[in-house]
Amino acid sequence: MAHEIESMFYVGQEPWHGLGTKVLEAPTAQEAIILAKLDWNVELCDMFIKSEYNEPILVPDKVAVVRDSDKSILGTVGKRYTPFQPNECFSIADAIVEQQEGAHYNTAGSLMKGKKIWMLVELSQTPMQITKKDEVAKYLLLSNSYDGSSSLQIMLTPIRVVCWNTLSAAVSGADSIVSIRHTHSMHQRVEDAKKTLGLAAKYFTDFEAQSKYLASKQVTDKLLNTYFFTLFPDEDENGQVVFATTPEEKEKVKHNRIQQRAELRTIHDSSPSIVDVGARGTLWGAYNAVTQWTDHYQGTRGSNNVSESRLHRQWFGVSRTLKQEAWDKALQFADLKVA
Repeated sequence: MAHEIESMFYVGQEPWHGLGTKVLEAPTAQEAIILAKLDWNVELCDMFIKSEYNEPILVPDKVAVVRDSDKSILGTVGKRYTPFQPNECFSIADAIVEQQEGAHYNTAGSLMKGKKIWMLVELSQTPMQITKKDEVAKYLLLSNSYDGSSSLQIMLTPIRVVCWNTLSAAVSGADSIVSIRHTHSMHQRVEDAKKTLGLAAKYFTDFEAQSKYLASKQVTDKLLNTYFFTLFPDEDENGQVVFATTPEEKEKVKHNRIQQRAELRTIHDSSPSIVDVGARGTLWGAYNAVTQWTDHYQGTRGSNNVSESRLHRQWFGVSRTLKQEAWDKALQFADLKVA
């Protein structure tokens, strides 16, 4: 697999993945777009195929998204598609940064040769205090694709300070994602983005309350093992090995799932980011064993650069789904009733 991270900068402390160019102070939008190497635009170009007589035939209803800096084709989309240029994405993020005191750009860059770009904004200098030693910072992640795979999205993203794990939990009763369609006007895009701050207040309040509840819930060894088994089962309720039909497949699934649960238990029992903050033996610690496993330990089959693959999966891929399931299961185990 080709390298997924094409360009990136970060402010201050080096991220866990060790990727990107370090800057000492939070940049302005104008500086950030240069540092992230996103100072390019895309244009929509007609596509043609050759007839049997070697004559060009226009492809109906489809256009290519072409980057002007190197003429690379980032994707094919429908003709109604209106691209958000990188500088427009920063304008949308600026509408949030300018309204929120203390908000600043933390990192930005492009993935998959420009097919997806992102910018991460820290919303507040005051983190959530889940336990005396465990803080969770409030971030906003804006992403946009140029291959037609997604709309522009703004995601509220809690990140643990102690280990930079992205928690990616949608809490009940509070929206955490705003999607902005590529057919909207620029004015409407900015107005939609501003709504995110209204969502953020409720989302982070609810997230903090539910996280503290999980941190207050002690777990026995049996309950902890059951929690990990529900997330990584090797058998269904009928005693049949999951995702397998042949004896060889069944043996491989059981081996992998046993190994995964053992890794989760080791993280919970011995990781400093859980033990040193007093989270061991709680549902908060169990949940964060899963987030730490997905961000730092889970395999990345077929990738030449494990850190890059994990970064993409952490924010945009299957890791978000697994973390959400882990969050929901933790709340179920705590018998938490949420509105």
